[in-house]
Amino acid sequence: MRKIEWHPSLRIGVGKVDDQHKRLIQLVNSLVSVIRAGVAEDLLGEICRELYDYTNYHFRDEESLMQEEGYPEFEAHCQLHAEMTTTVKEYLDELEKGKQVSPNDVLEFLAKWLVKHILKQDMKFAAFVKEKRTKAQREAAETAAATETQQEVDKWLSNK
Repeated sequence: MRKIEWHPSLRIGVGKVDDQHKRLIQLVNSLVSVIRAGVAEDLLGEICRELYDYTNYHFRDEESLMQEEGYPEFEAHCQLHAEMTTTVKEYLDELEKGKQVSPNDVLEFLAKWLVKHILKQDMKFAAFVKEKRTKAQREAAETAAATETQQEVDKWLSNK
């Protein structure tokens, strides 16, 4: 499998989240590198642990942001996060028990899940935030215009 390349189409427009997505891609790409180097068996557990830990950190941040924004699909999105971390934890548990886990299977799962999740689920959240902010900006502009108009009317009436 080839490495995942960061592309503007993966940008959701929330700087912190985009930076974290880039880091997750780097971690998945580190697995590609060790598979190519033929040392995946030795480093798979370490990479899975780092991915698991960082993914949990990222999901906490992302879910916190979703709550702050009042994202209506919050619960469903969190369920997807939980399913992903459960799968990675299962890989970790198997490795810790000394069982064989295919690095290619882990890589395929992670790469597909991550890109699909960003492009579909995280983009839905980004669209929600953008629409919410656009609406708030429009309402603020309308309020400012109405206030300015009222001030002009008051000024005109006081000059009569």
